[in-house]
Amino acid sequence: MENTRYKIMLVEDDKLDQTSFKQLIEDKQLPYNCTIAGSVSQALSILGSEWFDIIISDYQLGDGTAFDILDSVKNIPLVIVTGSGDEEIAVRAWKAGADDYLIKDPKRNYLKTLAITVEKVIKHKKAQQALRESEARYRSLTNDVLDSSKVGILILDSDFKVVWVNKASELYFGLCRDKIIGKDKRKLIRKQIKNIFEHPEDFAAKVLATYDNNNYIEDFECHVLPCEGREERWLNHWSQPIRTGRYAGGRIEHYTDITERKQAEGKLRHAAEEWRTTFDSITDLVSIQDKSFKLVRVNRALADAFKTEPRELIGKSCCKLFHGTKEPPADCPHKQTLDTRRPQSVEFFEPHLGIYVEASTSPIFGENGEIIASVHIAKDIGNRKRAEEALEVLNEELKTTVKKLTVANRALKDFAHIIAHDLKAPLRAIATLSDWISTDYADKFDEQGREQVKLLVKRAERMSRLIDGILQYSEAGYIKQKEEEVDLNTLLSEVICGINPPANIEVACESKLPAIICDKTHLIQIFQNLLSNAVRYIDKPKGQIKVGCGEEDGFWKFSVSDNGPGIEEKYFEKIFKIFQTLSPRDEVEATGIGLSVVKKIIEMHGGRVWVESQVGDGSTFFFTLPKQDKVIPDAQLQSHTAR
Repeated sequence: MENTRYKIMLVEDDKLDQTSFKQLIEDKQLPYNCTIAGSVSQALSILGSEWFDIIISDYQLGDGTAFDILDSVKNIPLVIVTGSGDEEIAVRAWKAGADDYLIKDPKRNYLKTLAITVEKVIKHKKAQQALRESEARYRSLTNDVLDSSKVGILILDSDFKVVWVNKASELYFGLCRDKIIGKDKRKLIRKQIKNIFEHPEDFAAKVLATYDNNNYIEDFECHVLPCEGREERWLNHWSQPIRTGRYAGGRIEHYTDITERKQAEGKLRHAAEEWRTTFDSITDLVSIQDKSFKLVRVNRALADAFKTEPRELIGKSCCKLFHGTKEPPADCPHKQTLDTRRPQSVEFFEPHLGIYVEASTSPIFGENGEIIASVHIAKDIGNRKRAEEALEVLNEELKTTVKKLTVANRALKDFAHIIAHDLKAPLRAIATLSDWISTDYADKFDEQGREQVKLLVKRAERMSRLIDGILQYSEAGYIKQKEEEVDLNTLLSEVICGINPPANIEVACESKLPAIICDKTHLIQIFQNLLSNAVRYIDKPKGQIKVGCGEEDGFWKFSVSDNGPGIEEKYFEKIFKIFQTLSPRDEVEATGIGLSVVKKIIEMHGGRVWVESQVGDGSTFFFTLPKQDKVIPDAQLQSHTAR
């Protein structure tokens, strides 16, 4: 008997039995702490405030029976003591929930077995309690843990009938567990479960084989097909036999959802296939070379260059294959990448392939940061080399042509000056002679004669201006001055003063003009010709000329507008051609060269010029010049007026 003291209540109204019980405890030195109650009411009163390991109660008491105590006490084991011949009461006590019973005899021999009965009942009660706690833990494990698991679990007994299914299994298989508990799993597989899989017969064969030979662990992947109420997913089946416990001889099956992993594997396979396709579709010669200068991988283009298959080149020395040497050349980019851990590039002629190549390498690092290989790309640059050589030839030819053009332009310029000089000499003689005649023979000419002499002088002067215009046009664009920053506000003032428009014509700058880097002389020629033309053709009593400027798509956009007679649209292009005028030269003195000079200069600077006009409403000449970033910050907008 274990050395444990038990707290015992004896319910007995017979004084002699009470004394005999106490004497038994003393004589046998039983480990009991005993409390005695003489009635049902006294026992219930004590039980209201104290706990006992066991209650021993006489059946018949003065104010009731042991059943009254049994009805009030559920968790304390109770042994009923009955008199001889009351076996029927003992049976009733068993049924009512009593833990044991003893039969009284006149000599009280029942007390001899009392200690054994107490020990047996208490141990039995503790075993029952331990079993209840174990079952509670099992229910917690299955209901709280396994049932909430995302792994589908099925437990089968030794007859392979389903005894437990969690929620995940219901979800994965689209089954109701209340309808499959107790069912033969083999029949369920053949009639229902196998049909949800992509390969139903394969699934059924693998699982049923574990029931025929329940001695091994099975592990395989299976694909659940989608349908109404069931998602597509990949499951990993893992099952093993149950060796011990309630379901020994049965089997436990796990179904783990591996859908995300399979999708990731699919993406990786797709990416790998795309990489292989891309790798083999590159027309450059691509390879991966390890630290020992061996080819680890090559693309189709490289294999085709050597008229073989890619697999035949794996493991070969790149030095021997590409260069026919045992060691890499001094400028080998792969060697340089291994040494510097940086990308490298070099161009050379490859005699084995008979082509010019540009070879570039990029390092490949291992997990610990050590360089383990490089990607080697050899690009056929034969076409580029040939183009470069052809370009060099063209450049030399262009230099020769430029030299010839320079000589020709210089000769043309010299010729223009000579012609201008040679033509002007007789004109000056004609003008001088005409002046002498008109002076010396003034009294000899009538009115018509004098007019004819005046006309002769005017024609000679016009011819002189025409020669000057031709010379100006020939020099436009060829005589270049040093470029400088020019404040157009100041330049415009100078041009207006130089033109000296008549008092009835006002010339105004209506907006701030930029400061640009350019040839100042050319800008003066542009504004001089445009403003002179405007002044020359204005036919109103009060003339107005306005100069404006704005920005448009990276260009400065200038305008010179007037309130003159306007120009018909059909002449918009004609007026920019050399020697073209719209008025008879006897009415308006003009050479027809000014606008052609403007057009030539503006286009030489990357701009353009055009006119917008309505007959009777004046004209506006626009021109553009590439925009510069520099602007005079504090330049004040000025209106320039000359009268």
